[in-house]
Amino acid sequence: FSSTASLFGLAGIIILLWQLSMRYLYGAEAWSWGWAWLGLVLLVIGLQAFTIAIISLLLKRMERRIIDLHRRR
Repeated sequence: FSSTASLFGLAGIIILLWQLSMRYLYGAEAWSWGWAWLGLVLLVIGLQAFTIAIISLLLKRMERRIIDLHRRR
């Protein structure tokens, strides 16, 4: 799951950096709102997926600790 998040986030960052370079190297007419929005959306999706992956790992670890504590009693 985190590999998918990394791919989305990386694609978003690449598109945003490309659009940023187009904007500052060639002027305001050279960049596209559509590509910039696509990069932003991919970056947000990647960040959300990465956050969900981290939360699921934390919940899994917490569940293991609760089960281990329950077995000791």
